[in-house]
Amino acid sequence: LLIGVIGVAVVVATGLYLASGEFADRLIRLVAAVQTGDLASTAETSMTNRAWMMRRAFELALDNPFFGAGLDAFKNEQYAPGLQVGYNSHSNYLEVLASTG
Repeated sequence: LLIGVIGVAVVVATGLYLASGEFADRLIRLVAAVQTGDLASTAETSMTNRAWMMRRAFELALDNPFFGAGLDAFKNEQYAPGLQVGYNSHSNYLEVLASTG
């Protein structure tokens, strides 16, 4: 009975967290972007930039599949000429894959 009560409490607390504040707004925009297939329609540059960073990390991994692009190689990647977006790919798995192959 105690485990059931704890489980219900965790589910309720998670639901309340997901439905409140900035996280809920971001989640709603993400769901809308997935449904429409247009990430730019969300008007959220954070998600657009993160998606680009993860895609670029995956491309680096594909370009250098055996030995990777080298440690911290993502720091030198640019979104556009002269415009650097972030110092990492915002995904540890993709960062390691791009760095070490």
